[in-house]
Amino acid sequence: MKELHHIGYATNKPTKYIDMLEALGGELENVGICKAFNTKCWFIRIGGILIELVQPINRKSPIRKYLDKKGEGLHHIAFRSKFDGGDKGALKGMRIKFNTIDKKMKLLLEEVDFDEL
Repeated sequence: MKELHHIGYATNKPTKYIDMLEALGGELENVGICKAFNTKCWFIRIGGILIELVQPINRKSPIRKYLDKKGEGLHHIAFRSKFDGGDKGALKGMRIKFNTIDKKMKLLLEEVDFDEL
């Protein structure tokens, strides 16, 4: 079984979720820009789980289209995996690949790998 890396939540206003998660004991670990998807991403660890808050930074972002169509909510579940290629992620050395969409559950599965630093 692949290791869970993070759970992605699409939002227009990440600060309200950051405040809520920090009030529950969460810690903001990282903030980054994913140029491939035109998003800004906040990574918060709470109870051993990494939550990624994903906000579009312009109208070209697929997250903007997702939010316009479905509203804020669970966007993807990401697992650690070894693969070649992929798009540059929001964190240093991170590569991502969205390759499985569960249309029944309306959930996107993401694979995450890191270059050797």
